[in-house]
Amino acid sequence: VRAQSLTARDGAIYLSGGAGSQLSVGGTLDVSSAEAGAQAGRIDVTGERITVDATARLLADAKGSGDGGTVNAIATDAMAFAGTISARGGTAGGNGGNAEVSGRRTIVMSGRSDLSAPAGAIGTLLLDPGSVSIIDSAGNENGPNQFGDANLATLLASNNITISTANATDNGVQSINVASAANVTWSAATTLTLNAGQSGIL
Repeated sequence: VRAQSLTARDGAIYLSGGAGSQLSVGGTLDVSSAEAGAQAGRIDVTGERITVDATARLLADAKGSGDGGTVNAIATDAMAFAGTISARGGTAGGNGGNAEVSGRRTIVMSGRSDLSAPAGAIGTLLLDPGSVSIIDSAGNENGPNQFGDANLATLLASNNITISTANATDNGVQSINVASAANVTWSAATTLTLNAGQSGIL
């Protein structure tokens, strides 16, 4: 982890790069509950430009009957996320947590997230880029602000997903464009919500 500020308190980890920062995250940040029945904690990673590499594990899992925690990775400019988020509900009860991966101008999302709950409701992953395209892809998306249909289908197995462009700072049209060849198919009882700041093209 490289950051200007790293604070851990009250079951939460706050990792901040500040204005003009280039924040790099690797390794494990863990706020999972220590006791059965307790809610997991919170992880906030914030900065101007953030890279979360493939070794990074952001964990906020519950034990027993607790709820999963909250994991946020929010860049005010550009986000490249290749890590793993896990904020699962407890095996005996409790809901999955919530997570946000945002780049106010651009986002590249090739990582994984699991907000499932074996005995409760599945949590929601918010992807918050500038204008975005959902494309036909055999695997991970292949560029900034592009989400491959296969990658979304994989994420939908263990997360509700909301894609929102309402907070973009790229001076673009804040649109969501779904390519005609894109085909997001999944069988889990999860939802995909598209929230375009100004326009949507299907």
